[in-house]
Amino acid sequence: GAVTFPLRMQRINDSSLRIAHWLEQRENVTFVSYPGLPGNRGYDTAIKQMKNGYGGVISFGLNADDRIVERFCAKLRVVTFAVSLGHDESLIFPQPSYDERINLYPQQFQEGFLRFSVGLEEPGDIIEDLDQALRGVGL
Repeated sequence: GAVTFPLRMQRINDSSLRIAHWLEQRENVTFVSYPGLPGNRGYDTAIKQMKNGYGGVISFGLNADDRIVERFCAKLRVVTFAVSLGHDESLIFPQPSYDERINLYPQQFQEGFLRFSVGLEEPGDIIEDLDQALRGVGL
């Protein structure tokens, strides 16, 4: 409920920043878009406006085609392959290259693009899950 919302959001903010940093270090991750990362285009604005954290949604790309991206999502055990965002559970969903809306995104988002909503699970468990799924598809 509303009473625990600030605690939940702090956990999500902290976990998301840690996971975003981890994703940045992966060889087969082509980009990470998260306002809390210094290399993000909106970082300076985020520092000024987002005093309590940068939220729980991370966009990132894999150096992979749609088939491999979907296999990656299917291999996740902690993170749920689902459309919704902003849940207590970590959720991930790919934006396939054949979706006509993909052309509305910047070029780097047009292949291997995933939207990831970080939940309340232990961040180490989420990272381990992402890692095993990446290895499971050869990335």
